[in-house]
Amino acid sequence: MHGMPQKNDYILRPLLNIRKQELLDYARQTSLEWVEDATNQLTDYTRNYLRHEILPALKKPYPAIEDNLLDNIQRFKQTEVLYRKGLQYYKKRLFNIMNGQLHLSVLLLQKSGIAATLLWEALKPYGFGARQIFEVEKLLMADSGAYQDNPAGTFRVLRNRAHLVVTALSAEKAGVVVIEKVDATVDFPEGHLILKLQNDGQNESDTESGTENINDNVIKKKGAGLKIIADPTFAQLDLAMLTFPLLLRKWKPGDYFYPLGMHKKKKIARFLIDQKVGLHEKEHIWVLESQQRIVWLIGWRIDERFKITPKTKNVLKVHFRDHDHTKRKS
Repeated sequence: MHGMPQKNDYILRPLLNIRKQELLDYARQTSLEWVEDATNQLTDYTRNYLRHEILPALKKPYPAIEDNLLDNIQRFKQTEVLYRKGLQYYKKRLFNIMNGQLHLSVLLLQKSGIAATLLWEALKPYGFGARQIFEVEKLLMADSGAYQDNPAGTFRVLRNRAHLVVTALSAEKAGVVVIEKVDATVDFPEGHLILKLQNDGQNESDTESGTENINDNVIKKKGAGLKIIADPTFAQLDLAMLTFPLLLRKWKPGDYFYPLGMHKKKKIARFLIDQKVGLHEKEHIWVLESQQRIVWLIGWRIDERFKITPKTKNVLKVHFRDHDHTKRKS
C-alpha cells in the first residue's frame, strides 16, 4: 500500500516523490533529452491503465486525489513500521522453534484478534498461500491431529494439543528395511542404525572409572547383574533371543510390545500417549522387529523379552543416529 520503496537494498529511486509533469517541465526548461519506454503508453498493462485511464477520470470529481494519495503513501509507510514492530512483539511471544520445528501457541493466537495475519507472516516462508491460511486458522478450533498441508505438499501445519506445529513432510514414503546380518549399518529416512556384536566382558578396563565409554558401549558384570547404558539411542539386546533377518519399519496402529520393566503388553499408541509424545513426532518413530515381535521402539524403549540378563552370552549393540546428530558431528 505504501507503493514502490525509495530504497530497496542497492536500488535507489531519488526521483520517486517528484511528479511526472514536474520532471517533464524541468527537462524542457533545461533542454534535456530522454528516452521513454514505448510500453509506457500501452494500457494493456494494469499499471498503465490506472495511470492513463483511471486516475484522470478520478481527477474530475476529486481534483486533489494526487495530493491525497501521496499523503496516504506517507501514512502507509509509517503504518508499515508500526506493523513490523508489532509483528516482532508477537513473534517473541507466539513463535517458538523446538527441534527445528516452528511451534505456534494456539491460545495466544486466539487471544490476539489478528490470528490470520500472524499465521500469514509465520507460514509464508513455508509455502502457504492466502487460501491455505484460512484453512489453517480453522485448526485453532480443531481437535489434536487435524492438519493442513501447503500446496506443494512439503510442509504440514498440525494441531498438537496447545500448539500448531509446522513440520516438514518426508519426501519418500516409509517402507520396510530388511537387516540380514549382525554387523551392519542401515540407512533409513530418520537416520541410520549401527549394529555390532559385543561379547560380555569386552574392554572391561574402559569402565573401571565407573563411567561408560559411549563409543564402545562396554558391558561389565557387576555381581549378579549386567551394567547397561542409560541412553535411549542405544539398545543392548540378547542375541540369542533374536532371529534374523530383522525388520526396520515405521510403527503402526495396533502394534504392541512389552516395555522394559513390564511383564504385560502395551500398545505403542498408548505408550506414546503416556510419554506425551507429540503427534508430529509420532510420524517419525520406527520400530525394530524380529519374527513379528517388536524388539525396540527406536529411541524410546526396548522390549522386556529381549533385554540382557546375567545369563546373556552375546549382546547385540544397536545405535540409532539421527540425521541432525550426523550433521552436528560433520
